[in-house]
Order: sequence, then C-alpha cells, then structure tokens
Amino acid sequence: MKEAVPELGSATAPQSGAAASSGSGSGTWGMVQRLLALQRSRSRLEDLETATNNLVRSLDEEAKAARAGLRPILTRLDALAKNPTDSGTSLNDSQREFRNLLERRKLMAAVLLPLRDEAALARRYASDLKGWNEVVDRQSWQVLQGLALDLLGVLVALVVIFVGGVLWRVAVARYVTDAARRRLFLTARSIVLTVAVALVLIFHFTSEMAALVTALGFAAAGIAFALQNVILAVAGYFTMVAPNGIRIGDRVSLQGPFGYVHGEVAEIGLVRVKLHELAGEPLKPTGRVVVFPNSVVFTGTFFKDPPGAPAG
Repeated sequence: MKEAVPELGSATAPQSGAAASSGSGSGTWGMVQRLLALQRSRSRLEDLETATNNLVRSLDEEAKAARAGLRPILTRLDALAKNPTDSGTSLNDSQREFRNLLERRKLMAAVLLPLRDEAALARRYASDLKGWNEVVDRQSWQVLQGLALDLLGVLVALVVIFVGGVLWRVAVARYVTDAARRRLFLTARSIVLTVAVALVLIFHFTSEMAALVTALGFAAAGIAFALQNVILAVAGYFTMVAPNGIRIGDRVSLQGPFGYVHGEVAEIGLVRVKLHELAGEPLKPTGRVVVFPNSVVFTGTFFKDPPGAPAG
C-alpha cells in the first residue's frame, strides 16, 4: 500500500495538462494540433482517474477489513478490563491474554491509520484529477470555438473569392466582345482564382507563418527570375491589346535582330505575335510568317501604320 502513495504525487498529469494548455499554435493547423494534444491529455487523465478510484476502493476495502478485525479485539479488551476472570480463567491467564490482545490492537492500529491516510490522499488526488479534467474540457471547448470561427473565416473568404470569380465571368461575357480577348480574360480569371484560393488555404492551415512567408518570397523571386521573359511577354500582350495598341489586320513595323520587319498582324497570342511579312515598294506579301515575342514592345520599337494606309 505504501508504494502506491508516491505515485499519486507524480506530476505527470499536471505537466501533461499544462503542456496542452501552453501550446498556443497559430492558424487553423496550430489549433488542430492543440486540440489533439488536449484530447491526449484528457485520455491520460481519465486513465489516471480510473486507476486512482480503483485504488481508493481497494484502500476502503482493506480499511474496512482491518476495522472488522479490530472490533472483536476491542470488545474482548473491554470485557477483560471490566472483569478479568469472567470466563473462569485465572488472573494471570487473563492478564497474559489482555497483553496479547493489546499488542494485536496496536499492530492493527499501525495498519489502519496509514490506510486511512492513503485513502484520504487518494481521494484528494482523485478530486484534483476531476478538476484537471474539467480544465482540459473547458480549454478543448475554447479551442473548438476558435477553430469553428477560423474555419468560418476561411469559408467566407472562399465565398468572396468565388463570388468575385462569377462577377468577373459575367463582366467579361457582357463587356468583352473579342473572342481572343475574352478567352484571355477568362484564363486570367482562372489563374487569379486558383492563386487566391491557394493563398487563403496556405495562410489558414499553417503554423509557421514566418517560415512560410520567407519560403514564398524566395519561391516568387526564383519563379520571377526563371520566367522573366514570359512575364515580360505577357505584359507586352496587354500593352498590344490596349485601346491604342494593335489589332489583327493592322500593318506594323517591328524592330527585329536584323532591322525592321514590316508585316500585317495575323495573330496576337499571349506571349507572341505573328506577322505576314511585307516587303518591296510598294509593300507586298512575301508569303513568310514572322513571329515576335510580345516583349518586343519593351525591348525594341514598333510602328503602326495609320488605318488609311494604302495596301501593298
């Protein structure tokens, strides 16, 4: 019995509860981790509470058995104290029996008192465990509320993004009549929606925001460096299709690696423009197709013939 008492003083349960309560994860994933830690602590506390209650019952049964064994001894001692020779025995035999019973009473008391102390300690520890369980339950409820609010924020953000995507599609369908430009705006819409949803999910389901921001910064810098020509070409596309830009059928002069190339715009793609080459005086089609990256509007120069220019 005495070996069980030091275990009741173990700091395992309080430390586990404190560890769970002190974990302050940031973001949705951090709250999920904290909730799982609280549930693990709750499970350990329940196991410890069950073991403690079993120990209390065992101590109570042993104390009850000790009191039951002590009761006839006390009754006999009381009878011998009142009349040592009531059972027909000699006074010496009665004195010897009294001393033996008194010694047994001392031994029984030496067992019964520690049992009472251990039972009281076990009950107090069981009460503490119940209080710790209530604290863990309260913290779990708070984390659940925070998690629900955070997920609600994610849901609202996603709804806003998708509503914006629907409005974008409606605006493109209503105000953009050119098929190529409409396809471009819808492609840009899909890219923007995907990036926005990915950013919302990443920033809500991570607990290492500083590391994430640093990683995203390096990744963005690397992507921008690797795709600088593509990015410049896409930017050139928007410059070309601007209100004062060029359209299919316009005659333009673009600066190529070997001088200016004259041609008629055949196609304006997202990253390149195709021309039907014109040469001679007056300008006439040569049958060749010249392809320029859209970045030529930034790295070179181009001229656009006025709408009334004579055909070659």
